[in-house]
Amino acid sequence: MYRYKFRNYEKILRGNYVSYFIEVIDIDNLTKEETIMKQVNHKIPLPPIDVPCAYVSVKAGATVPIPGKRYHSARIDVGLSYPCHPEKIDDVFEKVRDWVDDRMRKEYEEMTGEGSDGQER
Repeated sequence: MYRYKFRNYEKILRGNYVSYFIEVIDIDNLTKEETIMKQVNHKIPLPPIDVPCAYVSVKAGATVPIPGKRYHSARIDVGLSYPCHPEKIDDVFEKVRDWVDDRMRKEYEEMTGEGSDGQER
């Protein structure tokens, strides 16, 4: 069984910032060779938080075939870690999840050339 690990997980550790990552990897399904096609890690600074702080992190991933490349697929991973007040975890989770879903959909459409409805773009 193939296990996938994020290559730069230490770059999305918690701090006084919002962090997100996007990673797209080309996988040769015959040789299992992986080539990083896109890798983005961003930290957006936040002002210091003087109240107890919680973090909401959501990650999503999918393996999709690469159009025009036989025996190749791409692994798309998107994640967002966001600080919040402990009483707001549920509200923040909804927003973070929606952002990850939207970004995952955009990356999928960019990779496959089609929308989530199956229509070619």
